[in-house]
Amino acid sequence: MRNLVNYAVRYAKAGFSVLPMIGKKPMIKFADQPALTVDQIKSYWRSHPYAQLALRTTNFFVVDIDEHPNGADGFQSFKDYEHPEYFRETLSQKTAGGGRQLFYLKREDSTVQQNIGWLPGIDIKAHVNNYVMVAPSERNGKLYQWENHNPIVTAPR
Repeated sequence: MRNLVNYAVRYAKAGFSVLPMIGKKPMIKFADQPALTVDQIKSYWRSHPYAQLALRTTNFFVVDIDEHPNGADGFQSFKDYEHPEYFRETLSQKTAGGGRQLFYLKREDSTVQQNIGWLPGIDIKAHVNNYVMVAPSERNGKLYQWENHNPIVTAPR
């Protein structure tokens, strides 16, 4: 594993709330807390050099698409969704588990609700006290990887 401090600092400087992770679990209490500062991030990664990286879903939300062992195929659910126009091209990543995540900025004129199980195999991660692992974190020897370098677009209404 490599030290991700420089990535964590870049995410924080870009306005994201960074979380140090072990596996898929946060290493700090973060609910209802302010974002870590760059100095706090550097300090934390000095003492935990192999921490992985997640971002809190404070100013963005994620459409999380997975295939589940129980047969829920999020990729098929996404393909069959009757309003594909809702999902504009945006920043996306491949997860360490083979899923896909689409990142959208939250709108100021409407609320996006967290919805685990929105469609079979698809979750909407949107609560300010939720998070998503991000590239280049790894889990079980597999990497999270950005699929593109698109900007995160604002979600349509």
